[in-house]
Amino acid sequence: MEQDARLVPRINVAWRARVLIEGDGFLEGRVLNVSVQGACLRLDHAFPIGTRLTIALAVPNPDDRTKTQGVVLQAKVAFLVASECVFKVGVTFLESGGPNLKLIERWVQNRF
Repeated sequence: MEQDARLVPRINVAWRARVLIEGDGFLEGRVLNVSVQGACLRLDHAFPIGTRLTIALAVPNPDDRTKTQGVVLQAKVAFLVASECVFKVGVTFLESGGPNLKLIERWVQNRF
């Protein structure tokens, strides 16, 4: 079995995501997996590696999964995989610690 080279645990999820665009615009997407350092998003739009993004994630409350909390983070595109008209966009969070990552950290810790 191949070992994952990541240094931090990453969990598979199916959360809603939005990439915020200047003004009032946004692109809808999904979070495929997440860690406290980054995420993989499924989007219908590609972004060049190194692009800074503002992303909003709908993170379920671990105690009551019928409720979600919006988490807005600054991120940088780390990789891009194209498959037909769908893109897997890997992002690294540009924040560490702080309240925006506490909910994600809780999810990751509870899964391992």
